[in-house]
Amino acid sequence: MSDGDFWKLERIQSFQEQDSASWNAFARGDMAEAFRLIESRRTSLAEYYAKVAHSGFTTYRARVVEDQITPYLQWELHSLRQRNELGEQIRVVSATEVAPLERQGILPEIVTVGTEAVYEVLYDAQGANTGAVRSEVPGDVTRWRAFIRDLYSLGEDIDDFLDGKVDSMRRNRW
Repeated sequence: MSDGDFWKLERIQSFQEQDSASWNAFARGDMAEAFRLIESRRTSLAEYYAKVAHSGFTTYRARVVEDQITPYLQWELHSLRQRNELGEQIRVVSATEVAPLERQGILPEIVTVGTEAVYEVLYDAQGANTGAVRSEVPGDVTRWRAFIRDLYSLGEDIDDFLDGKVDSMRRNRW
């Protein structure tokens, strides 16, 4: 891990990603098309992650997942699997692991960019992005990077997670 690493904590169980053709197909209930569209972006994502790696950066994501997997997560986790295959390092963290930390509300959506900034990404009740709050306070960045890294270390590799729970759900539902 280097100072240029990008760390992301995702906690919300359902987002609206209206700029994504695959998400739009999912929202229409056309899962075959949604998965086809995920696969169709493979080359462009491979190029993106190659550039990220060439720049000396690594992207890490800790994705918190509830026991009852939402339809959105069934779609998103397959998208994340592809990202993991192409260079992003993604682990799934059980909501049970974070429950003791959420006595006053669920964890925020957080992104760190190197050691320079941390963002709390904001969403409305329907899961649509409404902006972000940026902090460049070194202590904020350091604390959130360490927090997400610790959650990441508790998580399960996304491939192992998908090979178990979600793929069996997909076979039964889609």
